[in-house]
Amino acid sequence: GKRNFVLLTSVVLVLCFVMLVRVETLASLAPIGLLLTVTAAARTGPLQALTSGLVPGYQLGTLMGLRACSMQLGISLFAMFVPADAEFGFGAVLYAAAGCQLLSYVVIRFGVREGSS
Repeated sequence: GKRNFVLLTSVVLVLCFVMLVRVETLASLAPIGLLLTVTAAARTGPLQALTSGLVPGYQLGTLMGLRACSMQLGISLFAMFVPADAEFGFGAVLYAAAGCQLLSYVVIRFGVREGSS
């Protein structure tokens, strides 16, 4: 169900981020970027549905608030600590994004079970 779809799309996103490190032309950027975009968009609904099943209905607002706060905190930490300097370049940012997505996979794989809804 939703969990397997989210796990599969997590793997696709990791692969896309890693492949983008080697992109040198627009012709190779376009298909990888398109796959990344479509996968991320397709993953959003099932991921939200999966996480909303983790709490009773009356706590859903709190969960979504914590999710939004965590996302903003993650973006801030990512921007502050991912090295995008000349030594590593933008590839470091892409590898860090792949690492974050891999962490998401691990958390969902071992910490989230799909409900019976």
